[in-house]
Amino acid sequence: MTNSQNSSTAIHHIAAVPLFYWRGARPYPLTLTADDIGTAEMLILSREGDLCLLPTRWEQNLPTDRLPSITSFYADALDQEAFHLTLHDLQSDGWQVDGRIHLQFTGRETDAHFEDNINSFLWHTPTK
Repeated sequence: MTNSQNSSTAIHHIAAVPLFYWRGARPYPLTLTADDIGTAEMLILSREGDLCLLPTRWEQNLPTDRLPSITSFYADALDQEAFHLTLHDLQSDGWQVDGRIHLQFTGRETDAHFEDNINSFLWHTPTK
C-alpha cells in the first residue's frame, strides 16, 4: 500500500496517561464538588507494589484567600489514638510508610480563571 493512512504500519502518536476511576462511596477529598475548596494530608504506605493512603487531616470549604501552607493548617484530624492503632495494624501487616502527600483541591467554580491557571501550571518552561 502506498497510502500511509491505510497502512497497518502507519505511525500513531499516543500517550499513556494514568487515569483513576472511582465508583461507589467517596472518601474525602473525592466528596468535594466544583464549588468547594479543600485540603488534606495523607500518609503514603506501600507493600509489595501496592499503595495505601492513610488520611491524617483535612478541611473543606475554605475561603479562597485562606489556602493553607503545606506545613500546617487547621483541620479536622484523625484521632491520635485511632491513627496510631491504624498505623500499627498496617505496619504489622507489612505496610511501610514511604512519605506523605499534601492535596489542595480548588474547585472549578472557585477559580475565576480555572482553564488559564491549569494551562499555565502544566505547560511552562522549567527553570534551572
